[in-house]
Amino acid sequence: MTEALLDETPGSEVFERLQAFMVGRLSLAQAERGELSEAYRNARLALNQHERLAKADSADRQSRVDVATARSDFGMVAFLAGDVATARDMVAVSVSEFESLVRTGSVTVDLRSDFGVALRRDGDLLRRAGRPAEAVARYEAAVARLAQTPRDFEYEAELAVAQARLGEMGGPQAATWLRQSFDTWRQAESRGVKAGRMQPGGSEAVARLISARATARR
Repeated sequence: MTEALLDETPGSEVFERLQAFMVGRLSLAQAERGELSEAYRNARLALNQHERLAKADSADRQSRVDVATARSDFGMVAFLAGDVATARDMVAVSVSEFESLVRTGSVTVDLRSDFGVALRRDGDLLRRAGRPAEAVARYEAAVARLAQTPRDFEYEAELAVAQARLGEMGGPQAATWLRQSFDTWRQAESRGVKAGRMQPGGSEAVARLISARATARR
């Protein structure tokens, strides 16, 4: 059914981009629900579509942003599906693509929001790989970008996750990061946002981290 949507519906390049975006969002929703095989398949389809559109016009910076975002999303879905090697490759390349766009002078909201998300995901994978210093650098960069993003449901939660990650990594600012994460989560939750597979944590989870840290320091 998804291939039919992508392959058989005629339309402009703008409409084809919208199709790819919709399939990508579907894959994230499926991943959130635990439908990981379907999510993996659709994330790959969305990335393929965005790559095809970008190749058709290599000067279109928005298409390149779309590719970097779709690659990051595919990496996240791959991670949740247990394909850690693909996740690591996809997210690392996504970060490189975003960095390249920044160097060319591109200025879009996506280079704050979706780039920030990719940086946070890369931090998680680096942390998992036993590279904590690099993970912290990614989390710090993620917070810096996400803090500049217009606040909405998705990216406010992502900021809270990145702040919590920095708190979890320890260091002299750990308590401050955890408190900031708690406050950001409370703000997001007041808008109806809930933690899940894509944005793990939540204010209650962060409160437990703060309590555990306080207990350990006694």
